[in-house]
Amino acid sequence: MLTSLSIDQLRQITHGEVLGKNRTPQISQISIDSRQIIHPDQTLFVALRGAKADGADFIPELMEQGIRMFLVHQDWKKVNVFQDQATFILVPDTRKALQQIASYQRGQFSKPVVGITGSNGKTIVKEWLGQVLGQSFTVAKSPKSYNSQVGVPLSIFGIQPYHQVAILEAGISRSGEMKSLESMIKPDLGIFTTIGSAHEEGFSGLKDKIQEKLQLFQDTKLLIYCQDMVEIAKEIEASFPKDRLVAWSVSPGSDFTVSHKIIESKTRLFLVAHDLRAFTFLVPFTDKASVENVTHVIVAALTLGQDMPDIQEGLDHLKPIDMRLTLKPGINDSLIIDDTYNNDLAGLKVAMEFLSQQRPKRSKILILSDLLQQGLPEKIYSEVAELVKSYGIDQLIGVGQDIKRLEHFFPEKPTSIQAPRLFFSNLTLRASKMI
Repeated sequence: MLTSLSIDQLRQITHGEVLGKNRTPQISQISIDSRQIIHPDQTLFVALRGAKADGADFIPELMEQGIRMFLVHQDWKKVNVFQDQATFILVPDTRKALQQIASYQRGQFSKPVVGITGSNGKTIVKEWLGQVLGQSFTVAKSPKSYNSQVGVPLSIFGIQPYHQVAILEAGISRSGEMKSLESMIKPDLGIFTTIGSAHEEGFSGLKDKIQEKLQLFQDTKLLIYCQDMVEIAKEIEASFPKDRLVAWSVSPGSDFTVSHKIIESKTRLFLVAHDLRAFTFLVPFTDKASVENVTHVIVAALTLGQDMPDIQEGLDHLKPIDMRLTLKPGINDSLIIDDTYNNDLAGLKVAMEFLSQQRPKRSKILILSDLLQQGLPEKIYSEVAELVKSYGIDQLIGVGQDIKRLEHFFPEKPTSIQAPRLFFSNLTLRASKMI
């Protein structure tokens, strides 16, 4: 999280009422899942109400884990039972309060934020753009498809002070939903991918759907879109001044005119900017959808000022999206979780949680390479060590130079299940993370 918060700050942000034993801790972690608590003494648990469960039902269990700060609905009847043991912030709607905290945290981040929406391609563009920009910058991005009313706040809480750019995706299923997402994301640069029939029943028509999604970009400095997508282009160009638009097209006249040539299993992309600067990139895809998505990525990277060689380096290692959290059978009845698509702290947390949901095995082995472009190594590997302990990893195989920093967080001779066996190699692997 970008900024630790006191109880009084949380009360002011959420306009809530504070009850219970005030221990005045600084909150640096926010959780909505009782299974994902790592630093209980620094965690605020937000009790969300869903169709099947109420997060407040887990409060007794969470107190046993050491959590003493809770955000609950103001009509929760058991607050009097526990208020002598913990601090409670009571609000009319915990989901709205979660979003208010996220909006505050977003306001603390002064570096560029990229917001992505559309019917298809949001997650792919986000993942690929994160990998390309990661060649030059420390990047925060939404884990998996965290693009909903709850997923967006969780994504924002993953942004750290050392990040230089954040990439957040926004997904909606009906009219009226984008306003709250926009108030949290507040993108500096926007990308509108495509429009399609997904969630069609939540809108009065195609125009309504596009207009709803465009609310995400009401205050963006620049908005990237494909001018060949006629319906999208028509609404965008009627809603935004030209100096805030970055259009690309296969036809001349756009900010970037794009052409391509297929070379065996790759595509060579040619881009000519409106000022006649020319760019050439080689991408490892030939299908129309992938070429379209990667063009959004390239235009965004150029707009953010990334150099051509770094963009190409990132493009050289792009992988299909299905290499995220792929479960594969191994020998001797083992299971392999292939998450080599990217290698960052947020992705590691998601992979570890995915690991915990699989059927139990005799041991858990984590193969992890250096986490490059992620900020201060001391901070990063401290958090990696906490994840390894929290999820009970039995053996850790580290590949690279910086990964050896993990040795400082574990005893030489393991004495408990929280201390895994460690093995390190100096080899460099592109396959960055497997569990």
